[in-house]
Amino acid sequence: MEYGDPTLIPGAAHRRPDHVTLCVPCSTVVREEERQLSLMALIGVQVDARAKLSSEAVRRDALQQLCIPTHELGVKRLTASTFLLHFATPKQSTAVLCLRGLAAGQTALRLMPWTHQVSASAAKLMYRARIETIAKLFNAPTFIEGIDNEHEIEQERDCLCLWVWTDNPDGLAKMVSLQVAEPLSFSDEYYWKMGEFDLPTSRSGPAEMLKYNVIIHLDRVLDYSPLPSSLSHESVHRGITGLPDDLYEEEWPVKHHFVWHYGVIDDRVVRCRVPVQERLSGRRGRSPSGEEMEIIDKFVVRETLGSQFARSYTYLTAQATRGGVLLAVHEDYYNMSYSEPKNNTLTAKLEATIAPISWWIMGVCGP
Repeated sequence: MEYGDPTLIPGAAHRRPDHVTLCVPCSTVVREEERQLSLMALIGVQVDARAKLSSEAVRRDALQQLCIPTHELGVKRLTASTFLLHFATPKQSTAVLCLRGLAAGQTALRLMPWTHQVSASAAKLMYRARIETIAKLFNAPTFIEGIDNEHEIEQERDCLCLWVWTDNPDGLAKMVSLQVAEPLSFSDEYYWKMGEFDLPTSRSGPAEMLKYNVIIHLDRVLDYSPLPSSLSHESVHRGITGLPDDLYEEEWPVKHHFVWHYGVIDDRVVRCRVPVQERLSGRRGRSPSGEEMEIIDKFVVRETLGSQFARSYTYLTAQATRGGVLLAVHEDYYNMSYSEPKNNTLTAKLEATIAPISWWIMGVCGP
């Protein structure tokens, strides 16, 4: 295969593992952070989950209603309709909780206290074993270089952005289930029986765990591997005299950028929910802004289905109450050799790339 083939891009979503699980104990640092959050943080849940809200909009509207300095409130998105509001003091958090809600955008937020069980599910480890070695989490050496606080797009503000060095970007999972051990707890009856004896430090039953699902979005990869037919990047950029060649246009390091959507696992199809009111009124084939889409270009296909579908696609736009049809194929497996749109049908011929097989497919949309 030639250099730059989509199947060779390091870190491409289809090359990465879908899911890994990591279990960690509840350290003293984690307990202290949880204690601080329980005192000074609240959870805000949207009343209308269909309303589009950003963390910056929630913070702006909350500051306006509460009349507090800007540095005394931080807002982070936890899910598509859930936000974390972090205040400077426990007194502020308690006072806002008494309000029970805040207006935000075209909807409102219902407030409740933060606990370490937010966005978590219960799990148990039933076996305790003694081992001499431990297994590595990643298949290749990986370390974190640092946190990137520069946000280029809005959805990056709701994420913890990190730069990591790795020997194999394909080993970065799309999702991690982080299981954190619950601290040892004892009933009042146990304290009454034990008196002043020291509490045990080991568990006598199954380990209670809290599981948090964390999505890992791979935004970009900088590939410092030597380019083909060169021992190093310097040999590519210099001529016989050893001076830089200004006419050379090859990029090094090679930069790979990936399309991702907040809250959606990489390489998954983004599905837009159509409100029931629009279904009943017959408003189909429309963009999120409510306008009919007259042209579907490769950028729309890439944002909707993924970059692997942006090279071979065809479509029939919506008109009035008639719905539209979008037909796209994965470039690694199929080619679209012919397409014919008609009034209410879209016909195409598909050819497989891995076998000498072809067939016809037709999409039909009602009036």
